[in-house]
Amino acid sequence: MATQKSAQHRFGELVKDQREQRRPRWTQRELADRLADKGINMHWTTIAKIEKGQRQVGIHEAAAFADVFKCSVDALLGRRPRLKGDLLFVFRRLSETLSQARWTFSSTASSLREQSDELAEIDDDGRFAAFIAQCREVADACAAPLDAIDSIEFAGGVVGRATKAMLRAWLEQEGQNA
Repeated sequence: MATQKSAQHRFGELVKDQREQRRPRWTQRELADRLADKGINMHWTTIAKIEKGQRQVGIHEAAAFADVFKCSVDALLGRRPRLKGDLLFVFRRLSETLSQARWTFSSTASSLREQSDELAEIDDDGRFAAFIAQCREVADACAAPLDAIDSIEFAGGVVGRATKAMLRAWLEQEGQNA
């Protein structure tokens, strides 16, 4: 209970610090307005209670505070960044996002080509020729993001082929240089 209370109090102190560091300084009412823009409807008096450690914050609220202040929830909890662990996590997420983007562009281009060809085969009078041409242009346009994704390099190799060992070696080297 004491740890929860102190974490709650620390979160409130850091929210207040973040709010007061803004130039011009944000009022609690201005912070409430910015949170409302993020979908969190909170009265300014509630923010005052949070800052004093008198009100707990839900996960979705903590995330909104972090978004408004452009920092991590960890920073609002007073946690120090763990460079190695955080970097590996972010790297994995970024690699997964690139893989998803590559698949999305590739499958979209493929589907557009196949369906355009199919429509062209049954469009005897050319009624859909312009539409088919536009769909093929979009399919061709998908090549540029694919080329960009394929050209991304990290630590001397394409991201899709970068290994955990390569990243770990880099992290170890960075740790020794720190």
